[in-house]
Amino acid sequence: MSVSYGKKEDTDLEFMINLSRAYLSVHRNICQVFTKHGLTSAQFAVLEILFHKGDLTVGQIVKSILTTSGNITVVIKNLEKDGLVTRKTSEEDRRVGIISITEEGRKLIENVFPEQLEAVMESFQPIEEENKKFISSELHKLWYEKK
Repeated sequence: MSVSYGKKEDTDLEFMINLSRAYLSVHRNICQVFTKHGLTSAQFAVLEILFHKGDLTVGQIVKSILTTSGNITVVIKNLEKDGLVTRKTSEEDRRVGIISITEEGRKLIENVFPEQLEAVMESFQPIEEENKKFISSELHKLWYEKK
C-alpha cells in the first residue's frame, strides 16, 4: 500500500530521497580516494582549500568547507601532527591562528586531488553536461536563497 501526502509533498519527499541517495553514492565513491591515502574527507577538504586558496584562518576554513569549528580544530591538530599543515599566530591579531599547508601536505594533495577529480567525474558521468549545469544552478538556490 502506498501512502500519499499530496502531489507537491510527495514530489518534495521523492526529491529529498533521490538527492540524499545521490549524495551518499557520490560521497562513498569519492571517500575511497581519501581513505586510500590515509585521509578523512574533512582532512582532504582542509588540505584542498589551503592548496587552492593559500594560508587561511580557522574561521575561513570553516566557512569554506562547511563544517563546525569544533570538528575542524581536531582535524587541523591531526594534520599538524602528521606534518601536513602548520599553525602560526597572526601578526595583526595574536588571537587568530593562520593555517598553512606544508611542502609534504602540498605533495600529498597534488597526488590525491587528480584522483579525487577523476572520482567526481566518474560519479557524475551518467548526467549530461547541460543537465549538470541546470541541476547545479537549481541546487545552488537551496543554499544561497535560504541565507
